[in-house]
Amino acid sequence: MAVSICYEELSPLELEQIIKTSGLIYLPLGTLEWHSKHLPFGLDAFVSYELCKRACMITGGCVMPPLYFGTDREHEINGKIYHGMDAKAGEILPGSLYFLPQDVFFTMLKQIVKNVEEQGFKKLAIVSAHSGTAQQNTLEDLMKEPRTTLAVHIFPGRTFVGAIDHAGPIETSLMLAINESLVHMNRIAEPMGPIIGENLQTASKEEGLERIEKIVNQIVITLQEK
Repeated sequence: MAVSICYEELSPLELEQIIKTSGLIYLPLGTLEWHSKHLPFGLDAFVSYELCKRACMITGGCVMPPLYFGTDREHEINGKIYHGMDAKAGEILPGSLYFLPQDVFFTMLKQIVKNVEEQGFKKLAIVSAHSGTAQQNTLEDLMKEPRTTLAVHIFPGRTFVGAIDHAGPIETSLMLAINESLVHMNRIAEPMGPIIGENLQTASKEEGLERIEKIVNQIVITLQEK
């Protein structure tokens, strides 16, 4: 029987073999965040998890469960503090539970890196489909941290092939490719609220699969080169 690539399903002997061979572990980062009326709250995590699993099938290694928490910039509007797309809307949007202060998010990631290194892994690939500026900056700060035996690689959403939007045609296409049962295209004619990206009608499963393949290839090439 094939060994699982999902970390939580591994036994100690299986984990030891992975560390001895590829020495590679993936960490998918996502959110529980409003993605308009037609997409699920967990979209960012679904995307990053799918990318990690597909890349892992090529490179070997294992994949940690996705984190559904991240960070975003804070904006003061009329005396109230809003984060991310809430600031764009000027109100608290339903479903957004992901926000952590930037220093808290950094500390959490730093500790995860330490734990991974102590287990004996040689490479950690962090894939984030949440592309808020504060999230990207935190990941870049993490790369500057000194370490001895572990190489850390980050793949933030804004560096994906073709970049990424928010609840627009790109994310809609990606979600259609991952699990089309969670996409409600019949709702895109309704008032959508704030999104980044236009022409949602152009979204397709085929476009999503093509983008996923390109991003996975980008991740695999980077990891194999370093």
